[in-house]
Formats: sequence, structure tokens, C-alpha cells
Amino acid sequence: MRKLLYGTSALVAAGLLHVDPAFAQAKESPVTLTVGGRMNFMFAFADQRDGTLGPAGTDIRGHGITREAEILFRGRTALNNGLRAGVHVGLEAETCVDQIDESYIWFEHDSFGRLELGSTDQVGWKMFYGAPAAIPNNSTAQINTRSYNLTAVTAGITAAGNNSPQALLNLGNDAEHINYFTPRFFGFQVGVAYTPESCQEVTAPGQNFSVGAAVATCTGAGSLPNAANAGQQGEIWEVAANFVQKFGDVNVGIYGAYADADLEANVASGLGRDQKQWGVGANLAAWGFTLGAHYKNDNLGVRGADYDSWGVGLSYKFAAWTIGAEYGWVKADSYTQATGALTGVKDRSWVGMLGVQYAGIGPGINTFAGIQFFDQNGASAAATNGTTGGNDGTVFILGTTISY
Repeated sequence: MRKLLYGTSALVAAGLLHVDPAFAQAKESPVTLTVGGRMNFMFAFADQRDGTLGPAGTDIRGHGITREAEILFRGRTALNNGLRAGVHVGLEAETCVDQIDESYIWFEHDSFGRLELGSTDQVGWKMFYGAPAAIPNNSTAQINTRSYNLTAVTAGITAAGNNSPQALLNLGNDAEHINYFTPRFFGFQVGVAYTPESCQEVTAPGQNFSVGAAVATCTGAGSLPNAANAGQQGEIWEVAANFVQKFGDVNVGIYGAYADADLEANVASGLGRDQKQWGVGANLAAWGFTLGAHYKNDNLGVRGADYDSWGVGLSYKFAAWTIGAEYGWVKADSYTQATGALTGVKDRSWVGMLGVQYAGIGPGINTFAGIQFFDQNGASAAATNGTTGGNDGTVFILGTTISY
């Protein structure tokens, strides 16, 4: 968790207007830009069902390569009045829909807090505490790279990507918004985010649309977005808080967050609703061990629907080695994406992971290996090839991450 102290726009403005005479003659430096980033490479070997993953008779390759990389441009300056300001731009190092992952400006002051303006993670993501990840990029809090196949379906929540564990709140994440973080007092900190419209490049169903078909663009005839897209969630408020403290040899992190959105306009069936999410999590770290757990609930923006996901993990670090185990589970109501009609089936999926990491090769270099066991049931039985049974299997992963 970033241990920066965060501030409001009004207070930032106050900081700009006040200059301590003791520093009046000091020379202020312009914003200085640094370049960093990371690249994650994984080779996966999977043993999973073939018949439910594609057209009848089609085999799924038993191995593959996945890669995720980002180049980070960070600018920063410190002013004589104690105010610090900067910019952050995250460029995906491969061609994708989300080419610029994040881009925002920030202001912070020890007394006033931190303000972020633009496209970035919302406060719940940045204040999260939960289960430690056994395998990098495969956490039950947020799976960035999935090494097994989701069962293809023609209807149901699997089409909206809801059959995987997901602990982080994601209403309008990376959309254009405002984040504010208070200073930390006696271990406590609060964050608030406001997102007028859940738009960035995100237009796929299940991201900025709870039901219905996503529009091709969020903008209207001018530069401001449309305010009445059927099935789209807007006017998103999120509040989060955490407590971070050390008691003797034990480090404690506790987190909670709540997000609320307004349905701009309902779909023809009338089955959409305002979407709400909330989550909690905690971890304890001492003597090389880290134990954590998290939980998330989401009403999916659909009448009568519900989504529950939780995860638990334990890791142990000794010298340059870290070993860990993690388990995640999800239960959610299946619904038809176009109309929001419930199918009467609940999707139940789980994933268990064991992993080992080694960071002793050199600074910024982390190698890892792990094994995943997973099972998808429920709505996953409605596969496009007419077969039943969802998907389950085992995945072995070898990978490395270089950070710079």
C-alpha cells in the first residue's frame, strides 16, 4: 500500500497560495520525468476439458505463452510550499484495446492529503488488503492473466466474465474520475472517488454495461458523454478506508470499500437496476508469514441477481524465496446479457494455487513457478457446442517478471 499522504482540490489550492518565507528564496525545479515499468512472461501447461471449450470435436492446445507488460512514465516536482505534484502515464507494451492503461495528474501535501485527476484505479483498488498472491498475475483478488479457458456460452454470466474470483471493486475502474485520499491518522485513512461516466476505452458488456449491448462509444454529439444509455452505469461514487499499523512484530492491514452507481436508462425488459458493490479484506504479516483473506459482493446491476466471491491465502518469505498457497471461490446468478432475465442457474467456480518465487537473481528480477487447480460449474454447462459440464483441470506455470 502506498504510504503517501493524500489531499482535496480546495486544500491543494490553499497550499499553492501559501509560501513559507523561510523557503521563499529556494529555487523550485520543474517536473522531472522518469521511465520505469515491468514485463511479465509466463509459459503454461494445461490439462483441461476440450469438448466444452469450442466447436464440437475441437481440441484445445495443452500449452501456451502469455505476456503482460507496461511502460510507466512518471513526472514529479516538489514546491517550496510543501506541495508535490506530478503526472503518471501507463503505456501497454503490446497492441491492445486499452493501449494507455492509466493517465492522470496528482497533487499531494503532508497536511492536506492527495488528489488524483484522470484515468487510474479507484480508491478501493489502491487501499486494498487481502489474501497474498501465490502466483504473480493470478491472484484471486484480480486475475490479470488467466492460464485456463473460460467455458464459452451463448447466454449467462460467463459472457460477462463473472465466473472467476474477483475481490476488487470494478465499477468504472480506469474511467475518467477524481480520487481523494485523506492523510493517515493513527493508522486510519479514507479515500473517496467520483466517476461521472464509466467510460474510457471500456465498452464491453459486463464492464460499463450491466445488461444490454454496449454502444460503440460513450460520447454524444459533442465532447460530453451521453447520459441515458440503456444498461449503462453512471454517477459512480466509491468510498474506501483502511487501517495499517504495526503491533510489535505483527503488521496489520484491514480494508473495506463500497461503490454505488446509477443505471442511466433501463433496457426494454426493465430488469436492470442500479449497481452496487462492496468488499472487505485483511492480512497479517509477521516472522516472514503473511495470512490474508477478502470478500466481495455485487448485485450485478440486474434485478434478483447476486455475486459473491472470496479468497484466502498464506505465504512465507525466507531469504530470496517466497512460497504461497491461495484459494478462491465464486457463486453468482446466471442471467441473459441482452435482457437481464435470470436463467435460474447459479454459477459456482473455484481455483486453488500453489506457488514459489525467487528474487535472488538480481534487482528487479523475479522468477516463479506454480500449479493451479480449477473447476467451473453451473451456467458454464450451456456451452456453444451443446455439451455440458463446464470446465475443470490443472495448470502448471513457469514465469519471470522484470521490473525497471
